[in-house]
Amino acid sequence: MNPIIDVQGDKATGIWKLFQPCTQVTADGPRAVWLAAIYEDDYVKIGGKWMFKHLKVDSLFFTPYEDGWVKKQFAFIPPRAVKTPGES
Repeated sequence: MNPIIDVQGDKATGIWKLFQPCTQVTADGPRAVWLAAIYEDDYVKIGGKWMFKHLKVDSLFFTPYEDGWVKKQFAFIPPRAVKTPGES
């Protein structure tokens, strides 16, 4: 969702927010879940093509569709202050 990408020559950084409906495979069968995360990437241009140099994902929540993220959070990492590329 709405990436913030900062290009500096042949290097770049990017921040992406993810909010996604998913299917979790369980022993009891498939289960609908919500997933939210923040990606922080470093890119490098090699031979005229942009490549990933580093990819980091911070999971915000992974929760059952029917319960929602307020009632039940499988995994929760409190949001931290996310700076846009170039901010100090």
